[in-house]
Amino acid sequence: MPSKTHNEKPTVFKVGDRVRVRLGIHNSLGTIVEDRGFLGSGGRHLFRVKVDFDPPNVTFIELPEEELTAV
Repeated sequence: MPSKTHNEKPTVFKVGDRVRVRLGIHNSLGTIVEDRGFLGSGGRHLFRVKVDFDPPNVTFIELPEEELTAV
């Protein structure tokens, strides 16, 4: 297992957590489906989130940890 760099800190989220994300002017609820790790610019921690905009439409997006709010 690779050692952590100085940019990597423990995350507060894990797969399965429900989160609120801001998309444009709307807040939407989502579920974290994948921890992508420290892949973002500057070593930001990214997560793949399943967002239900309306019941038949499901979208998957990748967002940095700082743009997620625990529900």
